[in-house]
Amino acid sequence: MSEQDKEKWDTRYRAGAYADRKHASDYLKVALEQIGPVPETARALDLACGAGRNTLYLASKGYEVDAVDVSQVALQRAQQSALASGTQGINWIEHDLDDPLPGQYCDYDLIIMMRYLDLALLESMATRLSPGGYLVCEVHLQTDEAVAGPKSADFRAAPGELLTAVSGLEVEDYFEGLVSDPDGKIVSLARVLARNS
Repeated sequence: MSEQDKEKWDTRYRAGAYADRKHASDYLKVALEQIGPVPETARALDLACGAGRNTLYLASKGYEVDAVDVSQVALQRAQQSALASGTQGINWIEHDLDDPLPGQYCDYDLIIMMRYLDLALLESMATRLSPGGYLVCEVHLQTDEAVAGPKSADFRAAPGELLTAVSGLEVEDYFEGLVSDPDGKIVSLARVLARNS
């Protein structure tokens, strides 16, 4: 990501982008129910965590979370939310996901990537999961319908692309279609829950 892109995200978060989105992803909640009890000392990685709504939810469920985002402003806002709620067990990491993650970020019980599209990054995450670890991903899907979300197809997966990106894992749940977000807006999404065998 260019310095210009990073500044764009810092500016958006500084202006209050996604400030009303404090709830965790509905699909993450469903996926965690399907995964079952959180093991002791479970570790999770939240890619492109933004202001941390899903990170905070994972930590509240007992995960130690590494939360990664390119925006320093978003991470500062996330840290403030964690402090305000008394949520602990989170390692906030400023990192450009266009660059490889350092090697120490591995052996995760759970990796999530919610509404951030980087299929090559997602595919590489299979090697960062522990045996039996899970990957949960939700991305915007290309559609001809009038929906909320990115206008450019560059920020939306084509049908089937998400499934291909996790082909190295055991897929336990997959969905493509229209969904009503908690704010009532209709979005087109692809969702997957996959397991490292």
